[in-house]
Amino acid sequence: RQSAGQVIAGTVVQGCLEKGAKIRFYPSGLTTTAAHLERAHSHNEVSEASKGDHIGILAKSFPPKHCNFPRLQVATPADDDTLGKTMSFVAQVTVFCMHKPLLVDRKIYGQVLTHRFKCKIAKILWKITKRNLKITREARKKGERVSERKFRQENPRLLENGDVACVEVTPFHKISVTTFKECEGLGRIIFFTRLNRTWDPSDFFMVGNIKSVVNELGSTSQGHRVGHWTI
Repeated sequence: RQSAGQVIAGTVVQGCLEKGAKIRFYPSGLTTTAAHLERAHSHNEVSEASKGDHIGILAKSFPPKHCNFPRLQVATPADDDTLGKTMSFVAQVTVFCMHKPLLVDRKIYGQVLTHRFKCKIAKILWKITKRNLKITREARKKGERVSERKFRQENPRLLENGDVACVEVTPFHKISVTTFKECEGLGRIIFFTRLNRTWDPSDFFMVGNIKSVVNELGSTSQGHRVGHWTI
C-alpha cells in the first residue's frame, strides 16, 4: 500500500545497513527510516544487508511532495554529512581508443556505478604522455629509480591516446560521488563520448579513480574513510 511507505531498490556497495536505521539520500538530501529490508530476488525479509546485497527498502516519513522518489540516489547514515551534491571533482584517468586530441571544455559523459551523467573537462591539471610512461617502465626494469613526477606536463591543453592525466570535471546534473579511498564503488569512473553504441572514429573512453570532491556547501573530500555507503 502507498500509505505504508515507498519501496526503494538498490545495492549495498560498502558497509552494512540494518533494519530500523535512519538514512539520508544524496543529492536530494531526503531522510527516512529503513522500516523493512528484503532481498530483491528472493523477497525474504532480512534484519541486515551487507556489501553486495541487492535489497529493497521500505522507506517511511517522506513528505507528500516526494511521493515520486528521485532515481539514482546514494544513501548514507543520517548523521554522516561527508557526502553532498557534487559541484566538481578531480580524477586520475588513463586515455584509451582516442583518435583525436581531447581539448579542455569538451563536453563528455561520465559513469559511476550505473549512473550516467553529462559533464565537461574543466581543466587538465597534469599529464604524462604514452612515450614518457614507456621510458619510466623501461628504466625500472633495468633497476633504475625513476620518478614519474619529472615527466609530468603541468596544465596541458589537450589529451591524447595513451596519456595518464589528472583532470578536473564539472558535472551538469545532480550527482553525488566520493573518493576512491572513501568508497571504491563510488570512486571509480568511466568517461566516454556518446550514449549510443554506434562506433565513430572520434569516440574514446577514459578509466580512472576520483581523488578529491568539492560539494555544494564548499566542503572538500580527499580520501578520509568515513560512513557506510549504499546505492
